[in-house]
Amino acid sequence: FNGNIISIGCVCENGKQFQTLVRPPIGDKVSSFITNLTGITNEMLAAAPTADEAFTNFFDFVRLTNKDGNAPEYYCYGENDVDFIKHTMRHMTEITSYTFAQALCANLIDYSKDVKTFFVSPQRIALRKVYNLIKEEETEQHHDALEDAIMLAEVVNKMKTKCRPEDNAVLAAMPAQEKPAHKKAPDMFLEWPNNMWD
Repeated sequence: FNGNIISIGCVCENGKQFQTLVRPPIGDKVSSFITNLTGITNEMLAAAPTADEAFTNFFDFVRLTNKDGNAPEYYCYGENDVDFIKHTMRHMTEITSYTFAQALCANLIDYSKDVKTFFVSPQRIALRKVYNLIKEEETEQHHDALEDAIMLAEVVNKMKTKCRPEDNAVLAAMPAQEKPAHKKAPDMFLEWPNNMWD
């Protein structure tokens, strides 16, 4: 959770998919918590494309896939994506990747707001819960960017035909997915008196 994008996933209306890892800036590493959450390791990221390369490849994918000439719409789920893109842009130096990332920031549609409105919910509803309601089965979310995009595409395409606003009671009754265990600080730090942190 240091703001770096480490993975991009996209699903188009025609079913074509894009996925890439993104190497963080030099010196930045993912924590064991993020590895437990996503399965992405520092070793995997060491061989990944840079942010410039990843966003240029993503732009090429959109350009070659979008054949109708209309401006594409970009959907995300939640409010974090724009912040992650903006943080990653600080490390970009190529005009194509930077301009495309900027266009994404300006045009991302947060579909979690539509879901919240559809189900007349006072709070945000987890993507996994809506996806499970549509699929009528229990699915674990691995927080893989492409898997999240696949789930989102299913929700965007089928929520209004497969669900009813009164299903909000079913969603509320669904248990939250367990968080992965993460390492705690070493006992020697926990035992230090508060003034040691100064």
